Amino acid sequence: MPKKSDLTEFNSYCINSSAECTYSPTNLSELKSAVAHSEGTNRIILGGGSNVILSKSNYDCDTSFLLMQRMPKKITWEDNFCTVSNSVRLQTLVQESIDRDLTGLERLIGIPGTIGGAIYMNAGAFDCDIHQTLVEVTTINIENALITTYNKGELNNSYRTSIFQGSREIIIQAKFKFIRSAHGQAVAVSAKAILNKRSMTIPYILPNAGSVFKRPNHELRVGEMIEALGMKGFRIGGAMISELHGGFIVNICQATGGDVIALAQYIKDAVFKKYNATLNLEQIII
Repeated sequence: MPKKSDLTEFNSYCINSSAECTYSPTNLSELKSAVAHSEGTNRIILGGGSNVILSKSNYDCDTSFLLMQRMPKKITWEDNFCTVSNSVRLQTLVQESIDRDLTGLERLIGIPGTIGGAIYMNAGAFDCDIHQTLVEVTTINIENALITTYNKGELNNSYRTSIFQGSREIIIQAKFKFIRSAHGQAVAVSAKAILNKRSMTIPYILPNAGSVFKRPNHELRVGEMIEALGMKGFRIGGAMISELHGGFIVNICQATGGDVIALAQYIKDAVFKKYNATLNLEQIII
């Protein structure tokens, strides 16, 4: 049965929000039941909540949240293949592959979120995305509870997009193929260097949801344009442009979803005015 829940812990911005109708399935059977009971509502799937902006302080029963954090967290290895359930943290998979001297996802070290969310958004960094190592993805359709497995050839993807965006399917499991390194600790050394580089610019201490915007069709990166405009540290309400990296918005003091959205729009307007470049949100407004 649905229940009212505080959503603060289910979004990495730590926006104070709640929902009247949430489900927290612990297995596939309960997930199917939640799908059936939530029929007729606007269903929102939340895993780690690391790429979303909750726009409301409270969601009424017209919206149902399926909270995936209590689903089984299973990782099964067979040589250089790994099968992972949707609620496993991306970093858990990345670290286990590094520990096994397997290359393929080490450049994604430090990216938050779950496997399900990472596949949905085609998470990536340093010219690597999660789809490059995917072999297959298994989903459940939220309309008819049909289980489908997609092979790599069917997983047409591009920059920060996947076939699952806009679909009626929930990712429940994925299989990855890694390559064994022939150079001992080379994978671990590479991952450590990347993590050190990220730690210099990414505001891990303050609540945030990662990169706010997709990479624009411009010679400058988003952060570079924002920083050149002198906007680092600018804030609206409790939302602030990170002082470490202009491409991030952080929750500096009880930010609302409205604060984050307003600040993102302010950035878009300023960048367009100065550089004639259109910024598109990478984060999803709910």
